[in-house]
Amino acid sequence: KSFRNSAAYVQNWLSVLRNDVKFIVSASSKAEKAVDYILGEA
Repeated sequence: KSFRNSAAYVQNWLSVLRNDVKFIVSASSKAEKAVDYILGEA
């Protein structure tokens, strides 16, 4: 059961990445801004 859940999780993310090629860039940018904020660099 755990393996099936993991496989479904990965398949979902693959689908997201295939359907939105800018997703990783957008997520990375937002993560960088969050880190800067947390570290007080914003």
